[in-house]
This record gives sequence, structure tokens and C-alpha cells, in this order.
Amino acid sequence: MNSLCSIHRSLRGFLPTHSAPVTLFHNVQVVVRADDHGGRVKVISGGGSGHEPAHAGYVGPNHLTTAIAGEIFASPSVQQILAGILASGQRDDAFLLLVNNYTGDRLNFSLARDIAMNSLGFSRIEILMVADDVAIENVQESVGRRGLAGCVLMIKIAGAMAEDGKNLQEIHSYCSEISRENHLVTIGFTFRSNLKSGEITSVEIGKGIHGEPGASRNTNFANFEDIAQHLVEKFRNALPGKSKIVLMLNNLGGTSQHLMNVFQYNLIPRISAHFEVVRIVSGTFMTSLDQEGISVTLLNISGREEILNYLSRGISIDSHIKSTLKDFDLFAFNQLSASCNVQEQKIQGDPDLLFRIFKSACNDLLAECNVLNEMDSELGDGDTGTTISQGVTHLLERFTNPEDFRHPGHFLAQLSWELSGQMGGSSGALYGIFFQAASTAFTFPNASLVKLQDWLEALHRGNEALKAAARAKSGDRTMLDPLLAIEEFFKNPLLALQWQSLQDVMTLVSLVAKSAANTQNMIPKAGRAAYTMENTTDSVKSFKYPDPGAHAVSIWFQGILKCFRNTRYDDHVIL
Repeated sequence: MNSLCSIHRSLRGFLPTHSAPVTLFHNVQVVVRADDHGGRVKVISGGGSGHEPAHAGYVGPNHLTTAIAGEIFASPSVQQILAGILASGQRDDAFLLLVNNYTGDRLNFSLARDIAMNSLGFSRIEILMVADDVAIENVQESVGRRGLAGCVLMIKIAGAMAEDGKNLQEIHSYCSEISRENHLVTIGFTFRSNLKSGEITSVEIGKGIHGEPGASRNTNFANFEDIAQHLVEKFRNALPGKSKIVLMLNNLGGTSQHLMNVFQYNLIPRISAHFEVVRIVSGTFMTSLDQEGISVTLLNISGREEILNYLSRGISIDSHIKSTLKDFDLFAFNQLSASCNVQEQKIQGDPDLLFRIFKSACNDLLAECNVLNEMDSELGDGDTGTTISQGVTHLLERFTNPEDFRHPGHFLAQLSWELSGQMGGSSGALYGIFFQAASTAFTFPNASLVKLQDWLEALHRGNEALKAAARAKSGDRTMLDPLLAIEEFFKNPLLALQWQSLQDVMTLVSLVAKSAANTQNMIPKAGRAAYTMENTTDSVKSFKYPDPGAHAVSIWFQGILKCFRNTRYDDHVIL
């Protein structure tokens, strides 16, 4: 293993140097405040590593209860996030998940919350998305603005409010209003410096903290004066003039203090000419490994001067409590299935049929691995097929007995859990969210038999959860396109009660395949593919392939329907 990339070693090295006592659960890369024994709201954040001191460096009084560290620039897994929740408090506690707006983080934190609430009995968990990047204009609504260093200020506000005993709704509403009304805005830029010539080159305005492309590159900026003026004009468009602001200057990791000072010399007078600067903070708060660059954050506190008090609070304490290193009890995850009371679940009349449907869908997906990879290579990493195949192979090994399918709600909850842990990437999170929401449609106290209408309700709930988590809708070139087509097909009252003939099955097969194929002519407006597109109009653009996620849905759905082609069935038997 490359020791330089070891998050375990990084966190172990951090542990004895942190100014507040914490517990490091090193097997799940979770850092928890050691002295948090009160009933205050638990503020949890996290994300990919490589942004140190974020997020572990902010665990302590007036700040975070818990930080969860993914791999370098990669979201922590659903299992890690659940471990963070379980390590932070009890079922009757209140939790605020404070998350930077990136697709992987948004999906995984959302799914972890759903599992905690649907399967583990937690009832008070809210998510606050931080989206402070204003460098890129005309951002796709489904993608949203990126979360940058403004997250650090939000951590301090939420953490201080929790320390004061504010309830979950108060904290969530207060912080959401700051974000919703664009009171928190950030612009970052990167460059290469040459102290011999006194010039900077390769300036990129709006560069992301994971190295994502900025809003503009190859500019003519050759000095900090021009960059400072450009940023000020951007901020003037974002905030009202003469707003009272907190100004935060953040080193992205590879900028010398000398250059930080020179940039500040150029920026601060220009900012002060248009805004009332009430506080300035400068330092290394959220990095991008060793990237030579700086981000500038403005927080409008007009009418909210109490924020100054929140931001002034430190994290260091004089405590006899020592930081400790522990293993998280992974057996807690094995109890997830037991936490779902199958006595309150509807019963599948023919679990063997459901078992055969499951195997048919999985095997068809495995057969299309290379096709899916080739499709994904057009706008993605070319690994959709491999990722899905890894998850599907695990499922075939995990579910081998028809009795696993006796209680569909329980099965779908387990399917969600297994996929979120074994499939990886956004695919695992998306399917995890879909099946987790779908599983809630089968709860019934009298253990009645499952009907077709129950499956249609499960489909509807899964689709609604995907819409919310992925911020996608029909026509956005995603897996939702064929899923919504299926739901629309069954809105016919007769079909919703009972399929009339084999022809209905074949009609649906054709409909789903066509819906997936039609994504070839759609511009991606959600997920990673949306980030890869250059500024474009809403006019239809033709690609070589349809969306691989949509095509995967058509594959497994056709695999399901194959089981009915030569089967006589009624409402009881089919579902």
C-alpha cells in the first residue's frame, strides 16, 4: 500500500496533535468528540480526504461532533457515515449532517440518513447542503453550486448554536436561510507563480477543490491586481453593496504565506471599497492537497451580527480527557437486518418466483458489462459496467435462498444495504437510495399478501427518492427516464389492477427499451456527466450512446419480464 495515500496513517498522525480530545474509530475513519455527553444536537460533517484540516480538524467544542473521512477526494461510504451517526449518539438524539454539495457526498449522506431513519429507529436527522461557489454562472439546477471553503464557516455557526442548546429545527432553519439567500459565497482560483519574473501564469478562476475545471482558464491575468479586481466584480454581482461581511481567505494548500500576504494586499482594499468588512480571517482552512491557489469567501452577516460571536469561539479546551484510538464495532452493521421486523412486513405469495426474477435480472446485467463500460466511456470513466457487475456478483452470492424473498420489504432494504457497500461509485448510492425508499411500501401489521399495487407504490417511492437525492427529472438523461416510463405505463387503471395478456408484457419491454434509447438525444443535466459538458444550450444534442444508467435499467427490467413470458399468472402469483 502507498503509505503517502494512507488515510489511516494520516488520522493516526492527526490524533495526538489535535487541540480537543477525540476518539478515532480508525477502522471506519471516523473522528468523534470525546467529551460530548450532553443532549445537544450532534453536528456531523465529512467528505473526501485531501482537504485537511477539514474535516477532522474541526471536531470539538463549538464545532463538529463527528467527522467522517473518505479516501482522497472520494466521498465516505454509506457504511462509514452510518458508523459516524451510531458513534455520535442514540436514537432519540438529534443530528445535523452538514455536507458540501458534491454528487457522491450528497447521495451517500442521503442514503445513510434514510437507512438510519427507516431501519434503525432514528427519527431526527436533517441534512444541510453547503453550496457557496459563485464562480460558475448558469449552473444546472440538478447539479447545483459546489461546496467550497464556506463549509468551514457553516460548521462554526452550526456547532456554536448546538453548543448553546439550540434545537435541530432552529439550527437547520438558521443555516439553511444563510445558504438559500446566498449570504455565503466563495470563489477560488489556482495559478503558478514565478518569483524570478514576478509573474503568475496558468490562472484558472473557479477551480474546484478536487481539481475540477474552473469557470475560465488560460486567462490573460498576469498579476494579483487583475485577479483581485475580477473577484470583486463577481462578488458585487452576488451580494448587495455595503453589506456587512466576514472575509475569509483560504490557502488551498500550496501557496506560500508570502504570496498569501501579497494577494491580501491587493484584495482587501478593493473589497473594502464596496462592502463593510467587519472581520477578516486568513489561513489554511480547506485545502486541495498541495494546490497552489487561494479561495475567497464572503459571509453577509447584515441583520445577523450574532454570527460574529459564533465565529469567535475556539475549539481548544483544557481537559484531562485524552484522545483515544478504537475499533468501531462492525457487528452493529450485522444487526441492521434484525432491526427490520419481518412480522410487520407483507408476505410474498410465491417467493420462488421472485427469486427467479432476481437471478434473471442479475444475469442479464452481467452479460452486458462490456457494453455498459463502452457507453460510459463517452461522458464518464468507462467503468459503469464493471461497477454494476461487481455489485451484482456480490448479490448473487448473498441471496441464494428463495426464503430470502419471503418479505419483499425486508429484502429490498437488504438489497439497498448490500449495493451501497459493494457496488461503489454513484451507481451504488443511487440504487441504494432507490431500493431503500421502495422497501417502505411493504409495511403492514396484518402480514397480508403482496399485491401488484404494492410494487407500484414501491416503484413510485423509489423514483421520488431518486428525484430528491439526484435532483433529476424526466429528460435529464439518467436512470430515472426508463423508471418513470414504467411508472407512467401503470397509471392506466386497468393495468394497475391486473395485466391483461402477454402482449402487455411485451409492450412494456418495448416501452422501457425505447425510453432508455431516447436518452441518446438528451443533454445530461444531473450527475457527473453534467459537469463534463461545456456551456451549452438546451437544444437536443445527439451522442453516440444512450445514458449507461438508463440502459442498465432497461437490461434488468427486461430480465424481470422474461420470467413472465411463459408463465400463467394472476394478481396473487405475479407479485
